[in-house]
Amino acid sequence: MLLDRLPFVKKELLVTTDPARLAAVTAALTAAGIPYVQRQQYTGSGTRRAGGFAAVGERADLSTLYTLLVPARRWDAARRALQQSFHP
Repeated sequence: MLLDRLPFVKKELLVTTDPARLAAVTAALTAAGIPYVQRQQYTGSGTRRAGGFAAVGERADLSTLYTLLVPARRWDAARRALQQSFHP
């Protein structure tokens, strides 16, 4: 449906830094037939050009923030799909 593709009618379902959890949630959404949009944002302070000195002490596994958005009208169905998937 056209409304599902518009960015302003999406609702945030998950924000995580764990790629394994992200994979489990996207698998549950795919199995339930619920469309989603995945966004990722690098939150670390170092860059490849600047080198690693700015990132001393940071955990590299927590440097990417993943966000999953689902259509607003399918948000309740997405929550139910996750509950059934993780708590059968």
